[in-house]
Amino acid sequence: MELIVAVFDDWGIGRDGTQQIALAADRKFFRETTRGAMVIAGRRTIGDFPGQKPLPGRLNVALTRSGAEIPGFIVCGSAEEAV
Repeated sequence: MELIVAVFDDWGIGRDGTQQIALAADRKFFRETTRGAMVIAGRRTIGDFPGQKPLPGRLNVALTRSGAEIPGFIVCGSAEEAV
């Protein structure tokens, strides 16, 4: 398993469910690196996806305790279930 995390200088990963700054080079790296792979994201992170839709060319897994269906995502209630 590999992990990609965008962090700030203070090691923060976001605020209010979104990245404070979106860098084109970072997004390109993520897109190229994850194509054809599984992407696991929390419900709030999915809210920051373009159009709140699954990322094309990937197996999209939503990690949420709500159990709510999210179109285009496999919904899992725990990290253990997701992997």
